Amino acid sequence: MLVDGIFTEWLPSSGYEKSMNYEIQVYRPGDTQKDDYTCEICISVKKK
Repeated sequence: MLVDGIFTEWLPSSGYEKSMNYEIQVYRPGDTQKDDYTCEICISVKKK
């Protein structure tokens, strides 16, 4: 899932909403264009 999908697909249907108005993006070492590239995305959320 692309990062946009987190906010446009998963979050609206999850029962949660963002709890902060800012985002921090960190990319781990590696080639972000490769299909097997992985990273973790942490988003501060709260129950709706």
